[in-house]
Amino acid sequence: MDLVKTTNCKLKVGQGTAQRGTRYMVKQERKGRKKKVKHFRWRCQRYGPLGWMETVVKALAIGVGIASLSIYSRAERTLKTLRIVQIVFMAIIGAVLVAMIVQRILDKELFALGFIVVNVIGHWIMVLILILSRDPGAFIFTYAFLMVLGEFIKICFLFLAENIEVKFLTKPILFALSGFFVIFYIIIIILQVVTWLTQFDPS
Repeated sequence: MDLVKTTNCKLKVGQGTAQRGTRYMVKQERKGRKKKVKHFRWRCQRYGPLGWMETVVKALAIGVGIASLSIYSRAERTLKTLRIVQIVFMAIIGAVLVAMIVQRILDKELFALGFIVVNVIGHWIMVLILILSRDPGAFIFTYAFLMVLGEFIKICFLFLAENIEVKFLTKPILFALSGFFVIFYIIIIILQVVTWLTQFDPS
C-alpha cells in the first residue's frame, strides 16, 4: 500500500509539474503573439530618396491644381462629352483620396495625413476647374502627368521596400491602388489629347 501511495504521489507531482509547464508554455506563446501585434502610435515615418521624390513630384501636381484657380471663369460654358468623362474619372479618384484620409487617421502617420489632406484639396480644385472654366486642358494634362509620374516612383519604392508599415494596406493592396491611379490618370491624359485633336478652337 505504501508503495502504491508513493507511486500515486509521484504521478500527481509529475502531473502537476506537467500542467505548470503547459501553462507556462501557453503564457509564453501568448506573450509572443502580443509582441507580434503592432501598435500604431502618432509618428512620422522615415522616407528614403524615392519616397521624397514621389512627395516632390506630387507636390508639384498639387501646385498645378491650386494654380488652375487662375482660369476660373463665370462665363457660360457647354460641357462636352470628353470633358464630362474627365470630370467623372477625376471625381472617382477624388472619392478614393477622401477615403484615404480616414485610413491615414487610423494609421496615425502625421506627414502622410497632412499630405493627403493637401492632395485632396488640390485634386478637388482641379475637378471644380474642369467644370467652371472654358479651357483647363493644359492644367489637367500637366496635373495628371505629374500624378502618373509620382505613382510610378511609388511603385518603384514598393518594389524595393521590405518592411512597409501601413495600417490596413498590405503591399499588394498598395500596388493595386497605385495601378488604379495610373490607369485612371492615363485615361484622363488620353481624353485630353483627343480633345485637343478633335475640338481645338484657335479663337
